[in-house]
Amino acid sequence: MKLHSLDEHHQVDRNVARSGKASAMISNPNLDLDIKSYLLFIQRNLQEKLRKYKPGTEMEFSAYVMGDSPDTRFRIYCETREAERAGNCFASPVKAAKVGEWEKVSVFFKMPELPSSFYVCLQLVNVGTLWFDDAYLGPANKIDINENIKAETSQNRIVNPSMEQLDPEGKMPLGWNTHQANKEGEFFSLDKKNARTAHNSIRISSAVPLKTSDFVMWQQTKLQERLKDCPPGTPMMLSFWANNSSNPSVKFRSYVEMRAKGKFIGTFTSPSQSSYFGWKQFFLEFEMPEEVPDSAYLCLQLLSIGTVWFDDVWLGKAIDAPVKPEAFNEENEAFCRVVDFPPQQTWYYPERPEKLSLQWLIPKRADGRLQVTLTDLAGTSLKEYFFEDKESKGGAEILLPELDQGVYLLQYKADFLNEEDIFRIIKKPARGVRFTSDNRMIFNGKPFFPLNVVTPDMTEKAMQVYKEAGFNTVSFNSLTANRGAGKYIGEVAAKYDLAVISWSNFPDSKLNDQDFAKMISENIQNARQLKNFIGWLSDESEMREIPLSAMKRTYRAIYSNAPEFVVWENHAPRMTESKNVLYSMPNIRRFTRQSDVSGCDIYPVPEGGGHSNLENRTISCVGEYTDMSRQAAYEQKPVWMILQAGAWGEYGLGSGVNRGRPTYEQYRFMFYNAITHGASGIVMFGQGVRDLNSPFMAMMADVNHEFKAIESFFTLGDPSQPQVEGNPHPVRIVQRSHGDEWLLVAVNESKKTQRINVHRPAQKTFHLLPAGEAFQPENKKLTLELAANEVVILSTIKSVIPKHGLFKGSSRLKDDDEIERDGGALQKIEWAAQWVAHPDFYRTPDCTTYAIHKFNLAFSPKEAFIRLTADDQYRLSVNGEFIGGGRNHSIVQQYNITNYLQQGANEIQFDIYNIAGPSGLIYEGKAGNADHTFNFASGSQTRFSKNKKDWDAPYLGGSPPVAPWGNLTILFVHKDDI
Repeated sequence: MKLHSLDEHHQVDRNVARSGKASAMISNPNLDLDIKSYLLFIQRNLQEKLRKYKPGTEMEFSAYVMGDSPDTRFRIYCETREAERAGNCFASPVKAAKVGEWEKVSVFFKMPELPSSFYVCLQLVNVGTLWFDDAYLGPANKIDINENIKAETSQNRIVNPSMEQLDPEGKMPLGWNTHQANKEGEFFSLDKKNARTAHNSIRISSAVPLKTSDFVMWQQTKLQERLKDCPPGTPMMLSFWANNSSNPSVKFRSYVEMRAKGKFIGTFTSPSQSSYFGWKQFFLEFEMPEEVPDSAYLCLQLLSIGTVWFDDVWLGKAIDAPVKPEAFNEENEAFCRVVDFPPQQTWYYPERPEKLSLQWLIPKRADGRLQVTLTDLAGTSLKEYFFEDKESKGGAEILLPELDQGVYLLQYKADFLNEEDIFRIIKKPARGVRFTSDNRMIFNGKPFFPLNVVTPDMTEKAMQVYKEAGFNTVSFNSLTANRGAGKYIGEVAAKYDLAVISWSNFPDSKLNDQDFAKMISENIQNARQLKNFIGWLSDESEMREIPLSAMKRTYRAIYSNAPEFVVWENHAPRMTESKNVLYSMPNIRRFTRQSDVSGCDIYPVPEGGGHSNLENRTISCVGEYTDMSRQAAYEQKPVWMILQAGAWGEYGLGSGVNRGRPTYEQYRFMFYNAITHGASGIVMFGQGVRDLNSPFMAMMADVNHEFKAIESFFTLGDPSQPQVEGNPHPVRIVQRSHGDEWLLVAVNESKKTQRINVHRPAQKTFHLLPAGEAFQPENKKLTLELAANEVVILSTIKSVIPKHGLFKGSSRLKDDDEIERDGGALQKIEWAAQWVAHPDFYRTPDCTTYAIHKFNLAFSPKEAFIRLTADDQYRLSVNGEFIGGGRNHSIVQQYNITNYLQQGANEIQFDIYNIAGPSGLIYEGKAGNADHTFNFASGSQTRFSKNKKDWDAPYLGGSPPVAPWGNLTILFVHKDDI
C-alpha cells in the first residue's frame, strides 16, 4: 500500500490488528477536512493481477474497518483509469465506522473490460481515526450480487444508501427500483455528476405536471427483513438528502409503507417538501405499527414539474440515527437585549446614553446568573455587570460610564446564551439614511418611503420607466462590487431620481477576516461614489442556514464603518416553525438583530399555493407576514415587504400554467395590506418589473401614483386611532392626519363582503381614490361596504389618478438607443460565445474553479478587447497581469487588453467563484491591426481546473439566450475602452 496525502496522517499500527501483527491506520484532527481531501491508503497497478478474470466476472473488494468514534466516517472503493475519467468508481457508501469492533465492508462489481490501470483505496472522509485490515480483491464469494447488498450498518436498514453499487451496465443502483403510475415518459436516471457524496445520486425529472396520485418515484422494497428487530411502537427515523436546484416550486415527498397479510398496517408520509438552497437533509419520524409487517418499502416521490436528486438515505431506529432533526427546546428562546435603543442604536453626538434597560429570558440552566460586558469594538472591556439569583425571565437597568464617540458592544452570557447588542455615538452624517422613532426613513435629509424594484432591467430606458411608473428605488445585484460599472449605473439611476441598493449577500462570504474587511472596505468606497445609495441587502440568510457568526461579522463591519448606509435583511416566509430552531421566531430574531431593516418576501398568487407556510393561503397572508416581520425586530426596526410582481412560472419556480401575474385588485390589495400592517417600504420582485412596455407595468404605475397622492400622510403625518362601531375584524383600518388633512385606508382581509361604520374624524369632505369622487357620510359616520379583498382609500385631499397607458409611447428613449457618457456605456450586444463551466463543479456551492484560454497571434495587435461575465464572480488576468474582476452575471464588462497581448503565445486566465446554484463563465474578444483580425470566445477551447494543474474540457451551457442566465444584453464598457 502507498500513501496518498500527508505522511503524518498515516502509519502502520502494530498495537491494533484484526489478524496478523499490524493494521493500517489513518488519523486526522482537521475539522475542515472533507471527502475531497482524500486521506487514504491506495494500492495501484493491479490490472496485471486481474487479467485472469474475464470481463463480467462478479468481483468483490472488501476490508475490515474499525473506528475510534461513531462520528468517524469512511468509504472504500476501487477504480479503473477509464472509470475515473468518466466520473465513476465502484465504492461503498460514506458511512460511520463501528467503535472498537471490526466490521467487514464489501464492494461488489462486474469485472470491466481489461483496464489500463486499476487501483483500490481505503479512505477517511472526516475527522477521527480508522484502522483497516484484511483487505480482499477477487471473485465475489457469493453468486447473487443482490444477496450481497448489505445495509450501511446494522443500524441503517437501507441498502446501497448512496447509490454507489451499480448493475453491470452501470445504469441502475443495486437495491433501488423505479415506479410510475398514471404517467408515460422517461422520468428516472442515475446521475453520476450531481451527487452529494461519492459519485452517484438518483434523479427524477418531469416536464409535465404531476399529482400525488401519479406516483413517480424511486423505491426500495423488501425492507421487512431488515426491520425484524424493530418491535411495535419502536420510534423510527427516515432521513435523506434532496436537491431541487434551489427551486422551491419543485415539490417532493417521502413515505414508508407497510403491509401484513395483504392489508395496509402503516403508511407514514411526509408533507410536500421543497428546498431553497442546494442539498438539504429531510426527516420523517414514525413508530413501528402494532402488527409485524410482511411487506415494507420506502418511496421517494416527485410531485411537480422539475427535477429532484436524492442521496444518502438512512432508515432505522430513531435512537441510532447519526443525525436527528434539531429538536426545539424552550431554552432556544433565550435572549437578552436592550429595549430602549433609539433608531439604529445610534446617538448623535453630543447626545450619549447614560443608562439602558435590559430585558432577558435566560436559560434555566444558568440558575439566574447573567453576565453583561460593555466593550469597545476592539474588545476592550469597559465595564461588567453581574446579575445573580434572578428569575429566568426579567430585566434590569444598567448605568453606563461616560462614553466618547465610537462603536460599542454589550455582550450577554448566561450558560449557552451568548448574544450581543451593538450601538454607536457618532456625529450626524451629512447624507445617507436615518430613521425616526416610528421607523420612517429620512434619506439625504428628506422624508422617503421606498417603492423599490428588485432586480430591475438595467437599461437607461428602464430607469426612465421606473421613474414615470412611480418607483423611487432600484436594487441591483452586487452593484458596489463593480466600481466602474456600479458608479455608472448608479449615476444613470440618479438621473431619474432613483435611489439604489446593492443586493450583495455579504454574509455568504467565506473569506478570512482580513480579506473580508478589505472586501467590505472596497464596497463602502464604491458606495460613497454614489449620492443616491441606501445600503446592502442580504436575502433569506436564516432560511439558507448562513451562520449567525457571519451575520454578526457583516453587520459589525458595515455598522462601524458606514453609518450613513443600512443593512437590510429580507427573510423567507418561514417564521412559524414551533418544532425546529430553523424558521422559528426566536431564530429569526437573532438574524434580524444583525440588520437595520427587516422584512419578508411573500408571493401568494395564485391563492392556495405553497409559498407561505401559514395556514392562511389567501393573499391576506401578506399582512400576517408583515406583522411577523415587525415582531422579529421587536417592533423597533423598519419593515420593507417584498411583494409579487410576476407569474409564479416567471420566477423560474414552475411552469406558469394557470398561474398568471397578480391582477390589479390583487396587486393593490397586497400593497395596502402590507402598509396597513406597518410596512414602511414596498418592494416589487418578479418578471413584471422588467416587462417595461406591458399592461402590468402600467397597472403598477396606477397603484404607485395612487399612493404618491397620499404618501405625505405616511412620511410626515401622524397616526390616530379610528373609532369604529362594533368589531372591525376582518377589516384593517389605518387613520392618519397631516396638518388639517385626514386619510383613512380600509382593507378587507376576508373573502366576504364587510360593512363597517367609522366615526368621521373631521368635518371635511372626503374623496374616494383613485377617481376622486366625493364620499358622503351618513349621520356623521363613514359607512363603508367592502367586497372581498377590497381596498377603500378616503382622503380629504381630492386627487384624481388617471389610468396609465403603456410606457412604450411615453418614454423618450427608444429600444435601439445606444447611451454613452463619461465613465462608461450601456449598450446591447450579441453573443458568439457559449457559457462554460468546470465539467464536475458547475453546480457546486462555495467553490472556486479556474479557466484558461490559450491562443497564438501571428501579429502584434494595435487594439484588443475582451468582454465577459460570470456566475457568481470572476477575476481576469491576461498573460499573468491582473485586469479586473466583477460580480453579477447581468453586468457584462468590456476591458481594453491591447497592452497585455503579444505576438506569439498568449494565455487568458479566469478565477470563477460560485456561491450557490449554477456556475458559469462567458467571454469573447477580438485582437487586430490594420491587416489582421483574430477572434476568440468561450467554448470547447476553454479549459478548466480545480487545482491549476489538471485541465479538463468544459461543460458547455449554450449561447445566450439560454437558461438559467437568459439573454445578456447589457454591456458596460470601461472608460478607457470608449
